[in-house]
Amino acid sequence: MLGFDIGVTWQWLIAGLALMALEIMLPGVFLLWFGIAAIITSVVAFFAPDAVTWQVAVFAVCSVVSIFIFSKYVKKASTDDGNGNLNRRAERYIGKKCEYRDGKVQIADGWWLASSDDELKDGDKVEVVGVDGSVLKVKKV
Repeated sequence: MLGFDIGVTWQWLIAGLALMALEIMLPGVFLLWFGIAAIITSVVAFFAPDAVTWQVAVFAVCSVVSIFIFSKYVKKASTDDGNGNLNRRAERYIGKKCEYRDGKVQIADGWWLASSDDELKDGDKVEVVGVDGSVLKVKKV
C-alpha cells in the first residue's frame, strides 16, 4: 500500500489502542471492550499471523465475553435497585428498621428527617414505611 508492511500483530494492537483512545473522547462505555478484545487478538496474531479466521474468531469471542463480564459488573455496582429508584435514594430505605432520635433516623452513614403518625420518643425502634420528598415516614415497631 504505502510501501511498508507493519504486520497483522501491530494492526490489531493499533486498532485496540485506537478504540481505547476513542473511548476516552466519546461518551459511553462500549469501545473499551472492543479495544481490549483487539489487544488480546494481537497476541494471537503474534503467534499465528496467517490465521486470519482464528484472529477474527478470537476478536468476536473476546468482545462478547468482555461485554458480558462488564454488564454483570455494572449490574452489581449500579445504585439502581431494579425498581426504578435510581434517583430516589430514600425509597431504597423502605422496610429498614432503625432508631429514632430528635426527629431523625440514621440509616447507613446518613441522618434523615423522619415523621410519624405514632407518638415517638428518642430511642424508639422504627421502620421506614414511606417517603415524602426527603423526609422518611416511619412507624413504631
